[in-house]
Amino acid sequence: MPVLPKDIPDVVSSYLASVTPQKYTDVARNRQFSTFAEDFVDNPVVKKDTKKAVEYRMEYMNRGYNNTRTKSIDSPDAPNRGNVSTYGLINMAFQDTHYIVNKLEPAFAGGSQQEVVNYLDMHLVNMYDRFFEFNDDRLFVLPTYPNTTDPLFWTIPYWVSAEPGSTNTFGFRGANPGSYTAVGGIDRSTAANAGQRNGVGRYAEITQPDFCKLAAEAVQKCRFKPYYGVAKARATELGSDQRFRFYSDFATWQSYQDIAYVSNDNIGEDQGKYRGGKQANSNVFMSNSWVWVPDKLDNGSETAVIGSGYFYGLDLSTWELHHYGDWFMKFEKDAIRLEDSHNMLISWMEAPFQLACRSGRSNFVLTPQA
Repeated sequence: MPVLPKDIPDVVSSYLASVTPQKYTDVARNRQFSTFAEDFVDNPVVKKDTKKAVEYRMEYMNRGYNNTRTKSIDSPDAPNRGNVSTYGLINMAFQDTHYIVNKLEPAFAGGSQQEVVNYLDMHLVNMYDRFFEFNDDRLFVLPTYPNTTDPLFWTIPYWVSAEPGSTNTFGFRGANPGSYTAVGGIDRSTAANAGQRNGVGRYAEITQPDFCKLAAEAVQKCRFKPYYGVAKARATELGSDQRFRFYSDFATWQSYQDIAYVSNDNIGEDQGKYRGGKQANSNVFMSNSWVWVPDKLDNGSETAVIGSGYFYGLDLSTWELHHYGDWFMKFEKDAIRLEDSHNMLISWMEAPFQLACRSGRSNFVLTPQA
């Protein structure tokens, strides 16, 4: 029995009101998985903050001025007090996406109830897929300076910048990226803010004495932890367990697997166990998971969304996904008829948010030598 034209808006609105927007099902997608969805939206390690102001301040530990000394019993006091914080300022990035159906679709004209529901499911899933793919396309791409007109969110290469040049030693030299003069409002080029620079280094090839040695040094030197945890909750906020996750393109990820084959004589009957075949489709380095960033599949060809040969090491416990009040992924469940396209019914999902890293020095990026 067909759905009567006058009832279609009610059917669509009733359907939208009954779904849970965060749940979506598998369809033919452009990627094997979503890094943005799995590691930043749905990852409990990434701290979720709700901010109701478009602009807000982020506080960074700068350096200590308190004077610790050895003294005699009669030594006079010698206090040394200074500013130990630097404040940054970043804006929210406002996004929206929409769910839209056409009242003239054959499913409404003569389809079964199940066909109508399947048709509506297809469009709902497509909306969420496009939202996550939109942000996956940008997650490892530096926004074009100055990023003020229809601003994108501040992506990973903004917070963890690569080093120009050919230095092959590891060091904390990741300052302001590209044409930017600051990161989150803090100028990393100054000596006072040098402690916020992320780790960088360059490697010549994916081998044990070159890449693996450099990557291991990066992990070991980026493991910053507070010296002393106190009982007050706010004082222990920066002392969360570190959770490293590594990211690269597929070619770099696969080259690392070649090392695993060469380094292990007894491969056994499982010829895939050094090809990320154990769990989560990931390699393991320094006991931490290394995943490859899926390329954008466009008409059968792949477009890289992460630098070729780039190897990011992120301590996810230092990252924050800031929601704009309660508006992040807020879905309007009433279908609206478009005035200039009378057969179209549309509902909008707002998604204002911002991605921030509160400790640049706990993260690094390694790049191939030119």
